[in-house]
Amino acid sequence: MSSITNQPDGIAAELTKPIVHNTNYILRPPEAAVYLGLTTSTLAKRRLRGELPIFVRLGARAVGYRRVDLDTWLVSCRRRSTSDQGNAPNVD
Repeated sequence: MSSITNQPDGIAAELTKPIVHNTNYILRPPEAAVYLGLTTSTLAKRRLRGELPIFVRLGARAVGYRRVDLDTWLVSCRRRSTSDQGNAPNVD
């Protein structure tokens, strides 16, 4: 276990590899989780509930995430304050 990333050593080793600049590059869930700062469990739960980020079905039991979709989702999560609900309808 890597103490820097709290991820298995294999994933921590992947972080030292050069970043692929192709925005259509497919990240598998462990890589996507590290990229987003989430856990693979959180990504699995979000897929199950149909929540973003969008994923790609690669096979019967394999999924991945396009880096461009992850980046788009991250931009949509930006907020100026903890009370900022983004594009959510105003309920006041």
